[in-house]
Amino acid sequence: MIKVETPDSRQLEVISTWQTWEKEVCEFDWSYTQKEQFYILEGSAIISAKPSEQVAIKPGDFVTIEKGVESRWTITSAIKKHFKFFP
Repeated sequence: MIKVETPDSRQLEVISTWQTWEKEVCEFDWSYTQKEQFYILEGSAIISAKPSEQVAIKPGDFVTIEKGVESRWTITSAIKKHFKFFP
């Protein structure tokens, strides 16, 4: 399951302390062995999860991807995000 939300100012304060990850335009598969939450700072991507979920993400999106999701990332514009994994 992939959930996209808009964070409030309190959430943004916490998110801003998380690690940052950047990636160029590309495609790759990713298996989520832990729940991940992230906030898109720059860029855009399409995340496809099996069997048929597809989500477009852009700056300002706060995304939660649950543990166990098998996905394919298609980064359409170089991306930068704050992220955190949860057990």
